[in-house]
Amino acid sequence: DGGGILNRGELTLDAVVIAGNSAGRAAYGGGIHNAATLTLRNSTVQGNTAAFDGGGIYNASVIEVSNSTITGNEVELGRGGGLVSASMASLNNVTIYQNTASALASVPVDNLVNGSTGTMTVANSIVAGSGGLANCAGVIQSLGHNLEDASTCGFDAEGDLTGVDPLLLPIRD
Repeated sequence: DGGGILNRGELTLDAVVIAGNSAGRAAYGGGIHNAATLTLRNSTVQGNTAAFDGGGIYNASVIEVSNSTITGNEVELGRGGGLVSASMASLNNVTIYQNTASALASVPVDNLVNGSTGTMTVANSIVAGSGGLANCAGVIQSLGHNLEDASTCGFDAEGDLTGVDPLLLPIRD
């Protein structure tokens, strides 16, 4: 688990790029597998691969992501190419874009998945570019001002926009 980082303590990452990592067979979290407390700020999680859930990030505990981009990550057999949370997740000012998951998964979802036991809040964020699968699955609490290019995240708070193209360009340096 955790092709790039396996966190089992208290970890803060600020202004980092986690890219090009791979979690092996039967593993979760191609970029990051969080099993404790993780704060991710001003960072990019890009181009990571996992066999199962969480191509970019798999969260099994507590994660707070802000001012960051999660893009171009992939899951080979599971769901949640971008981020999967099985516990507590908070996202603020996050772009989750063009991640991919296996269409063979029981619940194929490309970008964002909140597990049945998790609590996920999302504010001021963009979730888009699923390429035909759902952007989101699970109960996601919108704190407002989110944008989704489909309508699978349940964004219905003040300032939320669904079915709107975010007009994003590919990520650059």
